[in-house]
Amino acid sequence: MLLNYTPPFNFRALLNFMRLRAITGVEQVTENSYARSFRIQQATGFFMVKNCPEHSALSLHIDTDDIRCHMAIHQRVRKMFDLDSQMSVIKTLLAEDEVLKPGLEQGEVPRLPMAFDSLEFTLRAILG
Repeated sequence: MLLNYTPPFNFRALLNFMRLRAITGVEQVTENSYARSFRIQQATGFFMVKNCPEHSALSLHIDTDDIRCHMAIHQRVRKMFDLDSQMSVIKTLLAEDEVLKPGLEQGEVPRLPMAFDSLEFTLRAILG
């Protein structure tokens, strides 16, 4: 499935961020993709995310033993890659504030990646 985003979208920067924090045996980050295994309720499997800039979308491939988890994976991946933030609104607000303006990266708002799971995110923050 395709997960649309509003350009600009620096997929490589997100992958670089995730690569440094990847959990061995669970996540794999390459130059062009992010993949991981998962367990959601009774469903297990793995998914892979790649960029499709020609469609302004991420390509999400899910391999699972239970199709009922697809929507949950879809929603978590959207959060992981910060696809729903209104970057133009944020950019306008940052650009108007002299204190926050340096937070722009080459004039653009950086995306804020998240972990797949909130418990995982908390553990990464504590142990990282």
